[in-house]
Amino acid sequence: MHLFQIYSMISLSASVTLLVAACGYNKVAECNQLIDGINKGHAIVTNFQGNDAAAANKLADGLDSTLAQLEKIELKDKQLQGFKSRFTEIYRDLSKAFRTTAKALVTAKSADETQAGLEKVKKARSEVEASAKIAEQAAEKADVLAAEINNYCLGKKAD
Repeated sequence: MHLFQIYSMISLSASVTLLVAACGYNKVAECNQLIDGINKGHAIVTNFQGNDAAAANKLADGLDSTLAQLEKIELKDKQLQGFKSRFTEIYRDLSKAFRTTAKALVTAKSADETQAGLEKVKKARSEVEASAKIAEQAAEKADVLAAEINNYCLGKKAD
């Protein structure tokens, strides 16, 4: 499997629908504010291109920027506060996974052709694989959370 193939599978169907109207204006406004912040992170991940350390670090930087913006969003609705907290955790996990991948790629690229170098490459590969699992789990959580946010913001009851 190509090194970054797993990351291209991250769809983060968190591209949550913006609401035009629902229950109360405050809830709608807060939902839209949160969803807008989440969708910025989604766009960064889905527009990701590259397969080197610089690209992975750039993606992590974008996610870190999104995190900072999400953390600034003030929400009065307790449920939305929980959603925001969970999404910031997801984006934090993704950022960390991409930074770990970038570091491992640099390590593998700089390894010399000795037994010690081969060991570095093996270790780097296992770090990339572990990061890929973390990213995949984060994407799965994002999908579930996006559905929860949509249901809550649209006033639907959970099944």
